[in-house]
Amino acid sequence: MVRGTETENLEMAIQAARIAVNKTPKRHTDRAQRLTELGILLANRYSTTNAMPDLEEVIQVKSQSIDITPKALHDPERAKALNNISYGLLQKYKSTNVLTDLEEAINLGREATDATPNGYLNWEIILERLGIGLYQRYLRVGTMADLEEAIRLARNKWDLDNGINSFQEVVDAAPRHGLIWVCALRRLCYLYDERFCFTGDLGDLKMVLQLYQDLVDGTPKNHPDRAARLERLGSLKKVRFVTFGNMADIETAIQLFQEAADITHRNSPIRADYLKSLGAAHHAKYDTTRNLVDLEVAFQVYRDAVDTCLDDRLLTATLGCLGQAYLEKYEIMEAKTDFEGAVQSFENALDSESQDSPGRTMRLADLALCYMKGYIKVGTATYVNMAARLLQDAVNATPADHPGHSSIFSVLAYCYEVKYNRTKSNSDLEAAIASYSEAFWDSPGDTIGQSLEVAKRLVSTLILSKNWHEAWCIVCEAIPMIRGMTPRFLENSERQALLSQHSGFASDAAAATLSVGREPIEAIQHLEEGRVVAAVGMNELRISVSRLSHFRPEVGKKFLSLRDQLETPLGGSMTSTELYEEGESALRKLTRHLDASRKLDSLISDFRARTRSLIFPVAPDEIDSSRATTGGPIVVINVSYRCDAFLFVEEGLRVLPLPTISREGIEKRAREGNFGRRSVLEWLWENITGPILDALGFTEPPLHDRWPHVWWIPTGPLSRFPLHAAGRHTKKSNETVIDRVMSSYSPSIRSVLQGYGLRHQESTSASKQVLIVAMEDTPGSKSLPFATEEAAVIREVFCKSTSFELIEPDRRKEDVLLHLRDCYIFHFAGHGYTDVKDPSQSHLRLENWKDNPLRVADLLEINLCERPPFLAYLSACGTGRIEGKEYLDESIHLITACQLAGFRHVIGTLWEVRDEICVDITRITYEGIRDGGMTDESVCRGLHNATRQLRDRWLSTPVDTGRASRLSSKENRFLGEHDSGDRSVSYSDPRDDRLSRDIIACDEEEEAELLHWVPYVHFGV
Repeated sequence: MVRGTETENLEMAIQAARIAVNKTPKRHTDRAQRLTELGILLANRYSTTNAMPDLEEVIQVKSQSIDITPKALHDPERAKALNNISYGLLQKYKSTNVLTDLEEAINLGREATDATPNGYLNWEIILERLGIGLYQRYLRVGTMADLEEAIRLARNKWDLDNGINSFQEVVDAAPRHGLIWVCALRRLCYLYDERFCFTGDLGDLKMVLQLYQDLVDGTPKNHPDRAARLERLGSLKKVRFVTFGNMADIETAIQLFQEAADITHRNSPIRADYLKSLGAAHHAKYDTTRNLVDLEVAFQVYRDAVDTCLDDRLLTATLGCLGQAYLEKYEIMEAKTDFEGAVQSFENALDSESQDSPGRTMRLADLALCYMKGYIKVGTATYVNMAARLLQDAVNATPADHPGHSSIFSVLAYCYEVKYNRTKSNSDLEAAIASYSEAFWDSPGDTIGQSLEVAKRLVSTLILSKNWHEAWCIVCEAIPMIRGMTPRFLENSERQALLSQHSGFASDAAAATLSVGREPIEAIQHLEEGRVVAAVGMNELRISVSRLSHFRPEVGKKFLSLRDQLETPLGGSMTSTELYEEGESALRKLTRHLDASRKLDSLISDFRARTRSLIFPVAPDEIDSSRATTGGPIVVINVSYRCDAFLFVEEGLRVLPLPTISREGIEKRAREGNFGRRSVLEWLWENITGPILDALGFTEPPLHDRWPHVWWIPTGPLSRFPLHAAGRHTKKSNETVIDRVMSSYSPSIRSVLQGYGLRHQESTSASKQVLIVAMEDTPGSKSLPFATEEAAVIREVFCKSTSFELIEPDRRKEDVLLHLRDCYIFHFAGHGYTDVKDPSQSHLRLENWKDNPLRVADLLEINLCERPPFLAYLSACGTGRIEGKEYLDESIHLITACQLAGFRHVIGTLWEVRDEICVDITRITYEGIRDGGMTDESVCRGLHNATRQLRDRWLSTPVDTGRASRLSSKENRFLGEHDSGDRSVSYSDPRDDRLSRDIIACDEEEEAELLHWVPYVHFGV
């Protein structure tokens, strides 16, 4: 706010300027200059008052100055004055919505363009404002010529990349919050915003968000542009929320929209726009939370926006949003009034669009989709016929270069697909395929995510029609896109959110490749390229720099520098001001971060092209069967509309069809849970593992204790099942996996290959420390009386007979992470928590878990690969469990997080484990590691022996005397009558003080069937 004395001085200056103008004759040579000076003073007052009379006087005074200024060809001062008047009229139009103001602004913008000499510094600003005027008129009137000219001006003005680079240099060099810095920041903000709108590039999204944050932080509370800047920052936060799903973004967006609406006068036409944005933010929040309170708030805000809206264009858009809210509510509540409200809102929006309006096609599509939703609910033929007619009108009105081309055809395809699901008519299916094809092939402006979503829908319909060749053509085009949608500069949680949207697509691609008769290795390449994408990217950064430097010293040095830049934290949730006060500005950090990402891509690509070294994970098309099977066969089991096992053996790769299982059948068993039942293990053996082992030639137990080693790579819902324990477990049976081979798991073939690259390398770690965290008592969780005994077992059977030192740190996250960097073995005995909605939040529970849990996300941020630890043993429940099917392809859980951090081996569990059983498994496993000489093979063999011994003990226990592994008297003393002794917690509320035990809510008969030796698994080299 301007101080009282400054305001008085400004008023005195304005009065003096008025007197000077009034005393200057109309034809006097100084009159134009004095009018200009008065205009500047009035503009300063308007910037503080935001009063319309001040703006109108500014326009009037500057217009008088122009009228008496002699015209000259290419006059920069005249061009600047015309541009200022044009900008004032654009500001006035935003408040009044009077079309004549907009028309005059465009005309003056054209005059300013004509008067601008070549190379003039403000040329870019003049073109931009003319483009804004044309775009606003396109939104108001709907003339495509205005839109085309606005786009042409945007592309023809100062080249975006050069403009961005130039203004970036000014922002970096100018004093922060000085006039030059503010002007350059504003220009840079608009340029990045424009490039993001054109390209959808996620790097530009990050940059424009930081720039607008800086701009808002530097905008005074009373600045006339503050509300507009708040709204734009809120819109970008909402875009990021929709993209990555971070709830903090949508909460911040709601606050920004609310503030923009609150500081805007209730009678201002622009306030309705801010209300619409606020309603859309609450609506987007509801799409994630599914909390009807959020939807009701959106309803109310939308209605307020409709009631106060003075702009026909804005009213149309708001009615469309209101219709979407009605439709969402109808799908849940199934109330006829909500359906009627949706139809009415969409019809009103459609009626307000002119016949040649470019927005009319989307209004037609909205109304058609509404009728299709009604058809899905009640099956009324009238609805589907109405939808078909509306969509045909939309298609007829949509040229190939229309910005909504892909969306229109996607909606049309969806409607035909819905109709086919009811009618089973081939004509409906073919129509859906044709529309999806149009949306996929003829929409070059779509983002990668949009193209992939259309590709998935198209492939699913092609599979229904058994058009294998066309499906294969689509996946060949689409699967390579998946890696491109997750650049290195993204955070791990952001990658996870993006990749979860396309889970299962790689499996469909592999299945289609086999169906069309292509070579099996091509199907494998699709699986490797479309699954575990985030882990591959992280592995590329977790390589040993010393090994890289051995090949190319200069490359190693450059790689280390770039990796450090990329992995330097950007400051979390601090504001740009806080970051700047710490030293380097947030904007500069982000710029270097994005630049490092691009340079690392180039460095790794160049290194791969020059050497076949396994330092970096191999590309999918470089997978070598002979190299992959160095340690034993690899079995990839693909689950899609067809199920197949890919058998990697020394002689090559072959495919074994698995015709007796289906994706639907596996998903049904997964929903039933209880994976450790005997019946489940027998089903796995009969339909999957038995045929596979027979095909591999492992038909009998091995001789002389020479156990074959098989790596299992299941996909999709099969990832939840214990393939290693499958079989008919009876006293004299050898029809089991554990009686024929020892098993390890891996998320991908490339993970196995990378492990082989390190297999015989002597660890550079000089550590002889065994880090043990035994959580007998955990705040908010049930007591685990055997956790301490487990630690004692390790001390007795392992540390005493070796040179290793037992370290037991404070049981807090910060202390454990500190000791991880120097340990050789990390053993955790305690509670594990699986987060259903976000695997990166799954965690191990330490003393301070409520405030600071040891999460998957934390493990992914540490890099132990320069001194790789040998083993992480996670003796807790569900450390290898993934609940959400959308996360199965990326295989993100506590086990793989330890692998990615740098551990060569990880032992974990697929679900709940018994406290007392953990002690036995631990004892036998560590004895095997000790006796096996701490080799890579000793870890898998040790766990294999432990599992077999406990299985044999279970078989030798008579059923009527407690085969189900009843609790010992010791455990009963520690636990209440209804407590279980499982090392698990509920994954419904991680902060409940009385957390339930998932698997023990069953009766005696169910308990007897659960095999507690089953869930232990090994991941490693």
